[in-house]
Amino acid sequence: MQAIVVYDRTRYANNQWLAQQYCAQGEARGIRTTMVFAEELDAYLRTHEPPQFAIMRCENQQARQQLEALGTHTSNSARASWLCNDKMRTLTHARELGARTLRTCKYAVHELFDAVSYPAVLKPLDGHGGFAVAHIHNATELAEYLQTYEFAPDTELLCQEVADVIGKDLRVYVLGDRILAAMLRHAPGQFLSNFTRGGTATRVELSAADHAMVLELAQGFGTDFAGFDFFPSPTGLILNEVEDIVGMRMLYAHTTIDPVAEHLRYLHETCGATG
Repeated sequence: MQAIVVYDRTRYANNQWLAQQYCAQGEARGIRTTMVFAEELDAYLRTHEPPQFAIMRCENQQARQQLEALGTHTSNSARASWLCNDKMRTLTHARELGARTLRTCKYAVHELFDAVSYPAVLKPLDGHGGFAVAHIHNATELAEYLQTYEFAPDTELLCQEVADVIGKDLRVYVLGDRILAAMLRHAPGQFLSNFTRGGTATRVELSAADHAMVLELAQGFGTDFAGFDFFPSPTGLILNEVEDIVGMRMLYAHTTIDPVAEHLRYLHETCGATG
């Protein structure tokens, strides 16, 4: 069986250890595993047979579609990535699947001063890791936010109501048809709870109802391995976003789970019949 791990150069620079883990553990399982830059995928495919599966650690839709056209199983698929990497599209699809979400609108930057009701949360449609996410209370803070990030006037941003609980969210790691772990992230006194931005993380158990709801949601998105992020509230979980290229630091830091090993095992079993 042959597999590739696909990164763009920027992500690889920050995640070399993880890329190396995929390659080393793949080889240990008898899977010929190669790291390929998305920018060099064409050259790779000219000299190699299409792999049985590709672990996509970049957002490149063209690369996913190209591989899928050759019969390669991409993880995650082009469709799942398309749904997950636009936050408005994610929330719209989640609502169609019956999930609860916060009230959310999409505005171009030049529309914001007339459209925003305060307080509000602003974020890019395609942002990750808390980049350019801000809790805005008034027009002065909005002006400072736009000056900081220098968005083009026609850039579309997500404008969202503020969650009941600030500085806390729940990341649920879903692999295939099972939940690997649910991690409660908390940043006391801060708005963002991202683990990579200094938040703490604790493993928690989901209720039976929440467990079933998350798995049904993952099935509706068609993900292999993803992070489903929720806001806790007194009335239940509210979906915030779905991480297609899911970060794994919390699992390594706070559990005994090896997510790379679990992901490879899943793909080996899923693609083995055709490999």
